[in-house]
Amino acid sequence: MSPRAARPPSVWILGSSPAGASLAAALGVPFAFAHHFGRGDAAAAIEHYKRHFEPSAAFPEPYAMVTLLTVVAETDAEASQLAGSADLMFRSMSAGRPILLPSLEEVDAHDWTAEDLAFSRQRRRGQAIGSPQTVRDVITELPARTGADELMLTSQMYRLADRVRSLELAAEQIPTPLAAQ
Repeated sequence: MSPRAARPPSVWILGSSPAGASLAAALGVPFAFAHHFGRGDAAAAIEHYKRHFEPSAAFPEPYAMVTLLTVVAETDAEASQLAGSADLMFRSMSAGRPILLPSLEEVDAHDWTAEDLAFSRQRRRGQAIGSPQTVRDVITELPARTGADELMLTSQMYRLADRVRSLELAAEQIPTPLAAQ
C-alpha cells in the first residue's frame, strides 16, 4: 500500500532568472530561486516575483525561497577544500563534460585552468562556504537581502561524513527564528 497524503503536495517553480520568477508569479505558486547555482540575482528575481504575483486559490500571497550552497568546516580553508568537489563537478557540467561528484584526491589531481578557477570563484560568490562564523553571516544576510521567506541549504561534498558534519555545523548557525533577523 502506498502512503497517501491528506492533500496533494504544493507545486513550486525553481528558477535562476526573471523568467522563472515571472512564471511562478503568473501561476500564483511559490518560487524558489536557485542561488546555489552561483548565477543570477536572487534579490531582483524575488522582488520581481512578489511584485507580479497573481493570487491563486492555493496561494493568496507570494512565498519565496532561496537556495544556498553550504559547506561548513572548522576553518575557512578546510571548507574551501571540501567545496572543491562541487566546483569541479559544476565546471565539468558547464563545459559539456558532466561527471559524478569527484573525490578530494581527484580534485587535487585536476589540472585547473585559469578559466576553471574563474568559474569556481564566480560560483562561490555569495555562498555559505567557510567556518561556522563565516557561514552564519551568509545565512543571516541572504534572506534579509533577497526578501526570501525561507532558506534551503544544499550541500555537495564527496564524503558523507563531511556532509553530515557540515549540516550539523550549519544548523547551529541558523538564527531562531530566521525571520526575526
